[in-house]
Amino acid sequence: MADKQAYSIQQFCDNHNVSHAKFYLLVKEGKAPRLMKVGRRRLISVEAAQEWRRQMEADSETTQAICDAPTAAAPITVDARSSVSNDSKKCSHNASGKNLLREGKHE
Repeated sequence: MADKQAYSIQQFCDNHNVSHAKFYLLVKEGKAPRLMKVGRRRLISVEAAQEWRRQMEADSETTQAICDAPTAAAPITVDARSSVSNDSKKCSHNASGKNLLREGKHE
């Protein structure tokens, strides 16, 4: 039997411990792995899955570095959509750079 060359969305989610809801949220945010259409199905190549994992790891390392950086007097801008809190006790961003502080809650 040949090695697997592509995942269905279900297989990808199962193999990467990602819920369907999270997968489609990643699609909406433009952060999901590349999809290819084969007939009526959407598949994710093994290479696209590998690239996605590398990008997620890189994003995690970047966010961790930002969270570990000394705090400044003013918020540090990460990108046009988010900024790091000046609170030195907790970082307000997850791996995607999304702000996690909502109504004083921290995930």
